[in-house]
Amino acid sequence: MRSYTLVFGLTTLLAAGATFLACGSSSSNNPTGTDSGTESDSGGGADGSTTDDGGGTMVDSSVKADSGTPGQDSGTKVDSGTAVDSGTALVDAAAPPGTPLALSASGYFVWAVTPDGYAVYTDRLTGSNNPTLHVYAMPIDSTDGGGSQLLATLSNVANPQIANIGNVVYVYHDVVTASAKQGPHSPLSIWTSTGGWKHLSDTSLTGFFYASADASAVMYLDNVSAGVAATGDLYGAPTAGATAPTALETGIVTNEIAAGKCFPRGAFGQGTATTVAAALWCSGTSDASGAATDGTVSTWLFDVATGAFSHQATDVNGMNGSQPTLALDTTGSTLFTTKANQDAVAFAVAAGVITPTPTTVDSNVFSGILLPDGSKALYGQAPPDGGTPLLRTAATTAPTSPVTLVSSSFVGFYSLLSPDNRWLYTFSAQNTSTGFTDMWLANTATASTSGAPVQLSTTQSGALFSSPFTADSKFALWYDPVVQGFGAFKATDLTGTPPTSFSVTSSDVWNDFALGTTGSKISYNDNCSSNTTNQLASTCDIQVATLAAGSTTVSPTKIVAQADANYWPSADGTKLVFTYYVAKSANLINGLYVVATP
Repeated sequence: MRSYTLVFGLTTLLAAGATFLACGSSSSNNPTGTDSGTESDSGGGADGSTTDDGGGTMVDSSVKADSGTPGQDSGTKVDSGTAVDSGTALVDAAAPPGTPLALSASGYFVWAVTPDGYAVYTDRLTGSNNPTLHVYAMPIDSTDGGGSQLLATLSNVANPQIANIGNVVYVYHDVVTASAKQGPHSPLSIWTSTGGWKHLSDTSLTGFFYASADASAVMYLDNVSAGVAATGDLYGAPTAGATAPTALETGIVTNEIAAGKCFPRGAFGQGTATTVAAALWCSGTSDASGAATDGTVSTWLFDVATGAFSHQATDVNGMNGSQPTLALDTTGSTLFTTKANQDAVAFAVAAGVITPTPTTVDSNVFSGILLPDGSKALYGQAPPDGGTPLLRTAATTAPTSPVTLVSSSFVGFYSLLSPDNRWLYTFSAQNTSTGFTDMWLANTATASTSGAPVQLSTTQSGALFSSPFTADSKFALWYDPVVQGFGAFKATDLTGTPPTSFSVTSSDVWNDFALGTTGSKISYNDNCSSNTTNQLASTCDIQVATLAAGSTTVSPTKIVAQADANYWPSADGTKLVFTYYVAKSANLINGLYVVATP
């Protein structure tokens, strides 16, 4: 699945795309495992993508098959698959480059590759109803197809959504889209290579899922109901062992999610000896005007040894629950949020306990994020007199000393910083039907001399996919326009003054990745043949290229011709995992492959 980066805007924006991961989109491979969760923002934080709503029949929740313990070979390395119609001419097709990991005449789709080296894949989706869907995991270093695990068999699946946060794979069996007074929901299961398959919920809020950096704990919303009094229950669970999930908070208001308000927020932080979980939720229903509803924030400690969560702080009320902002630094020692009066505040967190008196960072704040170390916040400010919104930064401890970075051409920003924390995508306008925006870049350390960020595009048709920057932060990677899931792939050289933008390829692209943890090496897939009824069945050429500072010329190496659209790199960027399918092939070549990058 492909990821879209969450955006935060001044006004109520459309929730779309990876917000509620759809069959034609995907979630981040996230090889470094630094993101703690998926965030579905139906109000002040929509993401820039379109949604391919599958709708359909709910999964039979009684089918929760687990074939065995991690590492067990399912014995199905080569599957003869669905028989080919003998009355139809067969295609004498050649196998693609690379090593076959699993072969089946009926093919597979790959959904994720974890940092610890497992590909998670399923049978090939055949349409709006798949009576049986098998979920598998396979080590990508396998040389003979050994180590395949059948994780689960799902029934009557229309819109499955499978993705990973680090080494935690989460599986929404079959997503039912948002409706009046009920948020999008699905049965939810997880898998790790160390803890195996775990079924967590029959009715989980899609888009609210968080995992700790060490993959030991997750947080999710269960028992999502419908109607005027719709609520959900917040749970924390270990990914391994027999300890049951812990109910962290019950009766969380969810009846305004479909209207774009009160989508809860969560976060994990991990220190040397502690794992901290935090959450912010609506404590009451939003009023008709959408005015900020009182919200509640709280924290818990997770004990890896026992698998239990313990409440560490008295709930802090008076936060903005209607359009919530919540950020936790990587160690779980600083929590950033906004109050109901739009003041941004930072709480010190010691061993999971929130200090009772926060530091007021700034006023009239509509959304914000933290630097990874928690030392500073980046946020949007809306002047109370209706003046021009500002992008600002401030310290999270006194004196906060706010600094305006951008004072014009700004109404919101994307949530993901460059790896060196120096660059942030912003926008000045958004299409409320698609969620797409125009594209700008702001320097997070230096105020703009002109007041405006660096303009990349002018139309409200831009978005970010899996890797918004190269690993060395020298290039920004973005798309504009995006049409029916495919985008014109652009790069911006950030080493020059001013930065220079150029097209990476003349053909529309389905996805891109920064390869490895250093350098400007990337992979993307272009020359796509789109399947309008099933985007995952679209095919593209997989390319690898290294961008060069000061040059707008891209010289890619084609790795695979016309592989399935979804593919993933290994964490170190030395391998690519893809699926390949030729209808009515005379040879058994359809399946899951791994190939080395040049």
